[in-house]
Amino acid sequence: MPSAAPTPATFPGFLEVWANENKLLAFDGRVLELFGWADAHRLHLSQHPRLEFYEQGRRKTPKIRVVSDRQTFIYDDDLARRPDLERLDAALRAARP
Repeated sequence: MPSAAPTPATFPGFLEVWANENKLLAFDGRVLELFGWADAHRLHLSQHPRLEFYEQGRRKTPKIRVVSDRQTFIYDDDLARRPDLERLDAALRAARP
């Protein structure tokens, strides 16, 4: 019988963070997964995923850039969620070999 998928309660290293109302980022200690309404992506630690925070345009719209060795994904940033996103980025950096 297959075991249940890890959750924050069953796997302390598992993190799920909503980047904004449409994008969920999940990290299980090996793979960063990006889930949107119409897309999903997986970035293994060997691809060196990381989060970058910046402002764009005259209105200084907050953005999140998810960067790996070969791919970049840009999402709107909900500043209220920034502390959780920074915690996720710290976990990504700490997990690198």
